[in-house]
Amino acid sequence: MAAQFIYSAVPAFLRQAGHGPEIVSLTFLMFLPFILRFLWAPLVDQFGSAKLGHRRSWILPMQGAQVVLVGALLFTRPDNAVVVLVLSATFTAVLATQTTASGAYLLENIPQAAHSRGATVKAVASTLSGLGIGTAVLIAFGDAGWVPSLSALIVLVGTGSLVLAAISMDKGRGPEPSESNARPNFRMFRRAEVRRLFYMLALVNAAFALPFGIKAIVLVDAGLTISEIGAIGVIGGNIAGLGGAAMAYLFVLRFGPRVALAAVLLGAAVVYAVVSPTLSQQSGPDRNAAIAFVLSTSALGFGLYVAGRTLIMGVCNRRRAATELATFVSLEGAIGMVVAGVSGSLLTLLGTANLLIFGSIATAAVGFALLFSISAKQQGSSPQASTPPVERNANS
Repeated sequence: MAAQFIYSAVPAFLRQAGHGPEIVSLTFLMFLPFILRFLWAPLVDQFGSAKLGHRRSWILPMQGAQVVLVGALLFTRPDNAVVVLVLSATFTAVLATQTTASGAYLLENIPQAAHSRGATVKAVASTLSGLGIGTAVLIAFGDAGWVPSLSALIVLVGTGSLVLAAISMDKGRGPEPSESNARPNFRMFRRAEVRRLFYMLALVNAAFALPFGIKAIVLVDAGLTISEIGAIGVIGGNIAGLGGAAMAYLFVLRFGPRVALAAVLLGAAVVYAVVSPTLSQQSGPDRNAAIAFVLSTSALGFGLYVAGRTLIMGVCNRRRAATELATFVSLEGAIGMVVAGVSGSLLTLLGTANLLIFGSIATAAVGFALLFSISAKQQGSSPQASTPPVERNANS
């Protein structure tokens, strides 16, 4: 929930306070700990309490610390303390450790054939937290200001801590012998299948992230209030994301995750091209076009998550679950974070229309290239050899 608030609400508060696109884009630096979590991910594999549970002994303390860190944001202001706000929010680095432990728990406890279902469940959980943020925080308290919104968020996160404490998870199970040591390593990238997948997903995320990073700016510039952003950008966006995740899951089952990724990119190319004229008017973005842009890109973003995470889980070793999953996702996410982080500056430099057209061309090019590579691989391989990597046993 704290991550959803930082991602959805903080940029809107900053924009409403009068800051330019280049300042609003600094909020993506708050996610730097998510990118750096591979540095301490091996510790999550190596250590843990058998009494509390291997993964549970990491998740519970991090959830408690999250309440404290969100409370620290009460001492910041979006109008005159941007740097302090960004730095304070960045200290929610504990979220990265929590995500590392929960991702490892997921990978350890579901069979490989169910990876796409596991990724979908995670996406659904994210939409539910977003609905909580939109309803209980932004709609109820958004227009009242920064402090009331954060206070409501603290209550939600604190309640979540109590719920988590009541769930047994892997209580009674300690760390198993691991091939990982307590230092970050990149041994997984020695495997050719992992390198190929990383290059592909890095390109996919870079193409998608450029226009995606200006969502909050577009909503505020279209005249929406914070509570309206809560209703449309957060609640509507998460409901759309729920639909996008479900569609991607069905697409993965029918055509495979790589075709699903290509479909998401081509869908994004169409959306970026269609909304470009109406989001770049001199009088400001059209309100309905801004809403359509946010809802459609939210659905596509969740679809991208389900298809991409299905592929990633398929190449990670279960005995190094936290280390390998966090390392791959961190390095891949760095690409998207950098691209999204510069989107505000590029918006100022290029203008909305040119930025969206460039994004449309980039996503279409990567999508068609992905389809071409799938077709070429299928034509050049025997039926047995052309089985997608995600279906093979990559954990032996």
